[in-house]
Amino acid sequence: KGATVGSVIATKGAICPAAVGVDIGCVSGDTEYLGEYGWRRIDEYTDGDRIWEYDAETRVAVLSLPTNFIAKPYSRLLHFHTKYGIDQVISEDHRVFGYRLVGRARKRHQVVITAEQLRDEHRRLKMGAKFLFETTFTPNIKTQLGLSADAIRVQVMTNADGSMDGDKAVAKFRKQRKIDRARILLQNAGIAFTERRSEREDVTRFRFVPPMPTKGFGREWWKASLRELEVVADEVFRWDGHQNVFFTRKREDADFIQYAIAATGRRSVMRV
Repeated sequence: KGATVGSVIATKGAICPAAVGVDIGCVSGDTEYLGEYGWRRIDEYTDGDRIWEYDAETRVAVLSLPTNFIAKPYSRLLHFHTKYGIDQVISEDHRVFGYRLVGRARKRHQVVITAEQLRDEHRRLKMGAKFLFETTFTPNIKTQLGLSADAIRVQVMTNADGSMDGDKAVAKFRKQRKIDRARILLQNAGIAFTERRSEREDVTRFRFVPPMPTKGFGREWWKASLRELEVVADEVFRWDGHQNVFFTRKREDADFIQYAIAATGRRSVMRV
């Protein structure tokens, strides 16, 4: 099967291709990993899928192709579940990356320890382990949507409150703040539009050709650069949300917004 990193193996005239580097631990089959287009269960992984791989030294994540995918039974797993959204089922030898809080100033000290060590530390201390999980990352992105910030804001608005009528979008609003913002965004983006008020329905309708031909945060959005993700993260709560909470009934939209928030340095949790 292999040996842990640091093992000493005396050999002569032999090759050990899998001697070290396999003590990465196990996760339960329903654990989700962040792939190229959203979250997927690890027991649904298929060869060729790229995943986000995090480098603890640089704090940068890159899309990588796994060397191998191993499915095997495991007799003992630990469940880490906190009120702040951490929910992981992992083996005792699984490496956990995070920060210990040291001293009265609660200074962060970066560590990589096993799940077993973290569990034992939590049980030993009266107030529990002073440990923070890493929940954000900087993605190394080599693609982009190619849209201006103003155009992205218009598309975020369209995804939230618009409907497609052929090649045009129709967005209708009752709240004055949304009416005013829609008008400003369209003007800033240089997009021609019509604005009509219906007193009978008590709504104002905007009709325009949106920057993107389809509605929703589909696969094309995962090409967004870090700058473009910043714009999405800033605009999205003005339409489909309240303060710092985003609402949607579409899983693919939830996946992308959670990614956009985490990738721009803010902790985010998904709840059903």
